[in-house]
Amino acid sequence: MNFLHFIWEKNLKCLLYLQEITVFQNNFKEGIFLEILDDGMLPRYDTEDYVAGIKKYNNEIDSFLGDICIVQTNNEILVRQLLKGTLNNTYTLVCINPKTTVIYPVLSDVKVNAEA
Repeated sequence: MNFLHFIWEKNLKCLLYLQEITVFQNNFKEGIFLEILDDGMLPRYDTEDYVAGIKKYNNEIDSFLGDICIVQTNNEILVRQLLKGTLNNTYTLVCINPKTTVIYPVLSDVKVNAEA
């Protein structure tokens, strides 16, 4: 594959993602989407993968304990495994990749605003 072919394929892939995101946003007002930017969720999700979901709030969040979720905190949006925190109304967010380069692969007692 030559360089121009590679660039063309990458641009086409981005265009298709943008179309899917637009359709998703138009159909789901509580939708959230994210590009994976780290290796914390390998092998399930790789860098440059896209994920999307419908936001859940408050008591609905507990029904996703143990799942890999898009998590919205006060500071960021990321994809992590969602576990119960040690403090009331908090969660522990975990990278599933044991060889991750993420500086803090476990975030304990985090206040989660929404998950998807």
